[in-house]
Amino acid sequence: MSVEGRASWQRQFLPNRIRSIDHHALAWAVVLAAMGLSFALGVHALSGRPLSEDEASSLRFATASQYSGIRADGGNMLLYYVMLRFVVEVFGDTLTAVRLPSVLFGVATVPVVYLIGRRLASIRVGVFAALLFAVNLPVVFWQQNARAYTMGTLLVAISTLAFIAMLESDGKVPSCIYVVATVTACYTLLFAGFAVLAQLLSLLVRKPGRIPMKRLLVTVGASLLCCAPLVFFAHSRGTGGVAWVPRPDADSLRVTGLVLMSAGSANGPTATAWAADLLGYGSLVACAALVAWSVVATARGARSRHAYAVALFSLLCFLPPLVVFAESQVATTHLYLDRYFTICLPAGTLLLALAIDCVRPASAAIGVLVVTAGLRFSVIPETYGVPVDMQSAAHYLTTSARPGDCITFSIPQRPMTAGIATDLAYYQAHSSGHPRLPSPVLPYFSWRSALSSSFSEPSSDQSFDAVRVGCHRLWIAVEPSTLAQPQVGLLGEAYWFVRHGWTDVSTQDFPGLHLLLLGPS
Repeated sequence: MSVEGRASWQRQFLPNRIRSIDHHALAWAVVLAAMGLSFALGVHALSGRPLSEDEASSLRFATASQYSGIRADGGNMLLYYVMLRFVVEVFGDTLTAVRLPSVLFGVATVPVVYLIGRRLASIRVGVFAALLFAVNLPVVFWQQNARAYTMGTLLVAISTLAFIAMLESDGKVPSCIYVVATVTACYTLLFAGFAVLAQLLSLLVRKPGRIPMKRLLVTVGASLLCCAPLVFFAHSRGTGGVAWVPRPDADSLRVTGLVLMSAGSANGPTATAWAADLLGYGSLVACAALVAWSVVATARGARSRHAYAVALFSLLCFLPPLVVFAESQVATTHLYLDRYFTICLPAGTLLLALAIDCVRPASAAIGVLVVTAGLRFSVIPETYGVPVDMQSAAHYLTTSARPGDCITFSIPQRPMTAGIATDLAYYQAHSSGHPRLPSPVLPYFSWRSALSSSFSEPSSDQSFDAVRVGCHRLWIAVEPSTLAQPQVGLLGEAYWFVRHGWTDVSTQDFPGLHLLLLGPS
């Protein structure tokens, strides 16, 4: 930045009493504060949410003997599973230990976002983007999950920063960093490959003669060559693991757009729906206006640095969901899930920061930033989910169970290996002493499925009558959502045993979980 540009930035952005402070130091102070905020949001109630099905898969794949599980997901998250195995071996598999790396990856992305914004636009854009990314709702949600999404997001951001530096520098360091970041990103999340496509397409907007094409092609080619084994891994895995993903429709694109603007997550806002709508649609409109202005300016031959920044961020943000959506309309197997597009979140944040920076005067831009960050922050608390005291429930179960007891799980429309079954199994494994674990029955069907007239029992499952004969008592773990649905409620599920002479022995309530014990009268 020139001396004149620095002075202008200070006049617009800083009060008189602190204009003498070095602007780089002040910017980094704000970035460090944003990192602290990101860390605080990530570690808040970190072990409060019970283990999810996907997190259980992460642990299972990461800790499989002789690294046999790291390719179980078709090469997706391969590098993350290797990292998680190291974490488990060194720090154990407590919820805090397995989730903390995701928090740290999210925090580390904040300064990378700042550097991208500063390099392509201005210090102010970088600071705006860093603050907005720290209160990004999907980022906070995935920071609290033992999954690879924040790790992949960080690596894609580093790849983008190295790509920009490679275009503007003759040194070899940016190229080396780009290869390492891009390859590791693809071995962490397969969808990171879309970032490479977006980066290359953005060159169409860049001024001719300023692209080191030979070095660029060699670097990108080396990265893609290193990623070639992923094609084999994905082919050998097949499509069985994603067969459950539904075909997306037009509304799927709308929801994804809101998620990319930090107005939605896996839980989705409820009480703050008005704030989420204002934030999401307002951000989308602002970004659309900025992109439209940039397209018009580029069409008129004004290939400015600002136009290139808009093009790069737009492609990184919107190209992956659009390509996957188009593919899902013609393919029999679908891959469209919002979680796969977490790699787009830094670009979406930077695009919004550019749009806010266009507001004049500068004081109004700061006001818009404060309102936007406030709206983002207001929807974050609901992403922590409903508190579930699975640890106390598991302790009660393992200390109250007797030899010969059995357990099943009242989970409508889902197999017993999902949800609370996974959570209880995790906490039972971490119970102290010598817990008496009830034997699971009907392991692959919900009770609702078993009670239907079309129930067909596999040879590996036990029928109701076999449960009555083979179990001394039966524990039923019930989600509150199940009790709220009479058609799949507790009374209907326990009715068979009550009709055959069993009675309600006890009921124990925990936050987010009910344990019912039935036994012969």
